[in-house]
Amino acid sequence: MQGKSRLMSVLMIAIVVFSLGLVTVSAQDEQSFVIGISNSFVSSEWRTQMIQNFQDTAQELSENPDLGVEIELVIESEDTDAAGQEQQIQNLVNRGVDAIIVNPGDAQALRLALEDAVAAGIVVVSIDQEIDGEGIVNVVIDQTEWARISIRWLAEALGGEGDIVLI
Repeated sequence: MQGKSRLMSVLMIAIVVFSLGLVTVSAQDEQSFVIGISNSFVSSEWRTQMIQNFQDTAQELSENPDLGVEIELVIESEDTDAAGQEQQIQNLVNRGVDAIIVNPGDAQALRLALEDAVAAGIVVVSIDQEIDGEGIVNVVIDQTEWARISIRWLAEALGGEGDIVLI
C-alpha cells in the first residue's frame, strides 16, 4: 500500500508542477515552486504517510539535476476543524505559495477559501474529497468502487476461509 500512496504523491506534485506551466525544463532553466499542503487530520497513519510521501517526492525531484526544478513545501498539518483548515489555507495564500494541495476535512466549508486562492492565481488541487468550486482541480477516487475492489481482493486472498468484519 505504501507504493500506491507514494505514486499518488508523485502524481500530485507532477500535476501541480505541470499546472504551473512547467512542461519542459533544462538544467540551465531551473525553476522553483512553493507548494502548500493543507491537511486537517494527522491522527491516522495514512495521513502521516501522505505528508512524508510529499516531502520525499519534493526532495527527490529537487535533487534530480535533469529536471531543473526546485520544490519547497510549506506544510500546514494538524488535527483541526473546518475553521482551522480554512486558516491553514489563508496562511498558505499569505505565504505566497504557487499551489495548494488540500486534503479537506470539510469540502463544502473550504470551497470559498479555495476559490479565493484560485482567484489569487494559486493552483489548487483537492485530493481524497471532491470540492465543487471554480478552478479547483479534483483528484479523487470512487470510494464505493475502491471498497468493492478491496473487499473482492480480501475475499480472494482468504480463499473462501475465515471471517471478514466490516467496521
